[in-house]
Amino acid sequence: MILNFLRCKGTGLFPQALVNRHAAREHQMAFYADQLCLTECYLGSVVHQASGVTAKEWIDRALVMEMKMKLRLTHQTPDEYRKGAIG
Repeated sequence: MILNFLRCKGTGLFPQALVNRHAAREHQMAFYADQLCLTECYLGSVVHQASGVTAKEWIDRALVMEMKMKLRLTHQTPDEYRKGAIG
């Protein structure tokens, strides 16, 4: 049942729209589990069992893609981007 829910909520097993919308600020799986009204442990095990990839890895991949896109659009160096993100 939960696998069907996850498939319906996004384009894959993990709700891509939710992750893409929040990955820049929300890096913890607890946030996404809360948004889906699931426990962190349950979300992690279901996503990993179905996809072979951890839920945290889905989040990390979205964050990396977001950073790559911002670097391309702003023409900043990674160091400039990092300094801007920290400060």
